[in-house]
Parts: sequence; C-alpha cells; structure tokens
Amino acid sequence: MQVTSPSLVPTLRQKMQSSQVSPSSNSGIMQREYSSSHLRSHTKSVAVLPSFRIAPTHRHGQGAFATKPISIGELIHVEAPLVIQDDMRSAQSILSSLCVQPTTLTQAYLNLHNAFGDGMEPLLGIFNSNCIPLAPVEPVPTVPDSILEHGVFLQLARFNNSCNPNTSLTWDERRSRITVHAIQPISAGAEITISYGQPMFAVKSDRRDYLQRTMGFLCTCSCCSLTGEASSVSDARRTELWRLFKAVPFLGHDGSAGLRAATQALQTLQTEGLHLYQDSFAFEAYQFCMLLCNATQAEQRATATSIPGGHQTLAGRTPTIVHARQWLERAYQWKVIASGCESDGATFFAQMLAQLPL
Repeated sequence: MQVTSPSLVPTLRQKMQSSQVSPSSNSGIMQREYSSSHLRSHTKSVAVLPSFRIAPTHRHGQGAFATKPISIGELIHVEAPLVIQDDMRSAQSILSSLCVQPTTLTQAYLNLHNAFGDGMEPLLGIFNSNCIPLAPVEPVPTVPDSILEHGVFLQLARFNNSCNPNTSLTWDERRSRITVHAIQPISAGAEITISYGQPMFAVKSDRRDYLQRTMGFLCTCSCCSLTGEASSVSDARRTELWRLFKAVPFLGHDGSAGLRAATQALQTLQTEGLHLYQDSFAFEAYQFCMLLCNATQAEQRATATSIPGGHQTLAGRTPTIVHARQWLERAYQWKVIASGCESDGATFFAQMLAQLPL
C-alpha cells in the first residue's frame, strides 16, 4: 500500500495496530501450541508450560516473574476480561457487570488493589487501578475522539507497569481475550512487565503524571527511575520519537524525507531500548519506499520515451521494490513477535507480502 496523502498514515496506523492493542513459513518464528491447565478456567490463560508465577516484588506489591527462559515472540499469557467498561463507567455500571459473575470471581475483583483509597468509591477505584485499554494506544497524548473501553483481568492485574516493557499486549476482539507476547528475551527469575497505556513517547514527568492521574500510582520502573544526565538523555530520545511520530503523517508526498524519518525513529527506538512500535515505523518505511519506487518508475518511463537508453541510466536508483519488501517483511516479523501470527495485523502484512513481486 502506498502513501498518497498526509491523512493515510494515521489510518494505516490504526488498521495495522488494531490487533496490538501476529508465523508464516518465511518468518522463521514457529507457532507455539499452548495449554490452559495451569490457570483457572475463567482466565482462559495458556502458555507452553507455566512460564510465570506471581510473587512479591522488591519495590511494591506483587508482580509476575518468569519461571523459565522466555524467547522473543513467545506467548506468555492469554486471558479473558472479568469486567469491561468504557470511559463513562461508574460504580453502578461496574456493579451491574459483577452481578452476573460467580461470587468467587466477584470476591477476587474486590481483593484487587485500590490505589485511590478513600478518594474514590471502592468499585470504581479498583477498576481504575487495574484496568487495561482494549485498543491500541497512541504513543503521544491525544484528545480522544471516541469512548475507549478498558478491561480488568484477574491475572494480568498482577503484572507491573514499565515504560520499557519486555512484553506486548494485544486485544483480540473476535475472541474477547488479551495476549501477552515477549518482545525481548526474558531470563528465568526476571520480572515480566507490561504497559498500562501511558503515552510512551512522552517524557518521564508526563508519563508519571498520566499514570498518577489515571491509575493512582507513581511509576518507579527502570526508565522512570533514571536520574541526572541519564534521565535527560532518555527524555531527549522520547521527545525525538514524539517529533518523528507526529511528522510522518505530513510527509505523505515526500518519500525521501518520510523514509529518513521512519529510519531515524527505528534507530532511536533501538537506542532507547523501547521494543514497541517497531512494526509501525517499519511499515511506514515500506510505504515511503513504495512511493519512491513509483516515482522512479514514472521518471524512468518518461526518460525512456525521450532519451534513447535513458531507462538504463536510472536502473541503479534506490530504493527498489526489493528494499520495500525488506521493510514490509520487517514489519510483519515484528508484528508476529508482538501480537502473534494469528493477529489481524500479521494477517494484513502477510497478505500484502503475498501481493508484492519477488
């Protein structure tokens, strides 16, 4: 798919990420079978052997810890939500949802942490302290134009937040479940972390403000615990990612600038150690490559008709369709890692790859 206007990139971001909030025979990533025997039947949680346990953390409360080495792309956890609410939620709407659940599950909900204490009605405080967005979250603060649904998951509520998480969450609307995939290798005994939906390209103070306001806690993850120059450098990289993310949609008619921006964003992600959004920027690099390929082909045709041998003089121009395919393959492989081979995003990329000439 080609970039044809500034408004196309955000649309494709939404379409592509619709499964993230994903292998084929070419991906090199084998699909993993799993079993649900190690968790309660309600959670529908599955994994290749029990890959994590819930235990106290050295910082606060409980957390999830790997019981074995976990490979990149490995499925760690699958769970159905106990309660789903939108942004207009209230204690009464939560109570209505809990009333249809068995008493044991209702009690499990009431046992979850309430970060807001007496400052909020308990049912609502518990929900806000533990909910996960059921849709892709923009990495920069936005004014929502629609009501976003959130869910509370009994097991996932024990996973701690990080602004450099080692897993990716994917909401599967068709199956009404969320999956957790490792986006970097996790050693046995290491804590497994997720993102609670904070804007990842915001600076530390803004990320902390968001989490304090919406979920009632001060983030003390490894990234937010940085001090001095290390913290400033991290903030500078996040600010650069923010700038590039906002700039890309307006480069729809400038393939060279767009490709540079997408490539620079991927390099900055790697430097920052942030493993999310790689599929998004790789896909945008693919689109800009295709834009340049189309422009080059049009120029070649025009030159070939006016100058004998002109087609050959431009044959070495880059990027080529080969480069575009490499970017699309990279986007597909990262989507498989982050969301699984059956996700909508991976299927979308696989279909596009099948249509590209070799």
